[in-house]
Amino acid sequence: MPRSDEYPGAQVTGIDLSPIQPSFVPPNLEFIVDDAEDEWVITEKFDLIHTRMMVGSFLNWPQFFTRAYNQLHPGGYIELQDVIGLACDDETFTSNPPCPLAEWWALVAHAFAKTGRDIHATSQHKERLKGAGFVDVTVIDFKWPINMWPEDPVMKNIGMWSKENTLDALEALAMAPLTRTLEWEPEEDVNEL
Repeated sequence: MPRSDEYPGAQVTGIDLSPIQPSFVPPNLEFIVDDAEDEWVITEKFDLIHTRMMVGSFLNWPQFFTRAYNQLHPGGYIELQDVIGLACDDETFTSNPPCPLAEWWALVAHAFAKTGRDIHATSQHKERLKGAGFVDVTVIDFKWPINMWPEDPVMKNIGMWSKENTLDALEALAMAPLTRTLEWEPEEDVNEL
């Protein structure tokens, strides 16, 4: 809801697969339960289309980008915030044997790949956006620690909160792909991982 609070004169439309939105929202915010992979039923044009953490969500990213481009007013923007992958400065993430988080990432990537969904698709977003008609495409990469190893106090704080967020999300992000695609048992295999 920050966009609707930040721009009270704007009309903000949120789209989600599930009806999990809060009941109290600002008057300039509406939610629609829909699947952005399906044909878009919204006819209005937007000034900004924003997505976050959609990695692995789409079978056809070029189609999504084309639909987004066509749904924007001339001069409109698309903003994507997503993970590019997991790595570390000292290469211990991919050491032999790999760290547990690297093993988790590889398993989830494998499960997604079996469904045709590429969790590494963000590396192709810039070219795909240009292919859909977007111009002046800019990619800004951020280092995002998931532990408290940084010496910089700001990055250390980001790492602390990111670690909590990551630990809370690991099971939720892995459950569907590992149980539906790799046929793991939720209680035994996924929880143990």
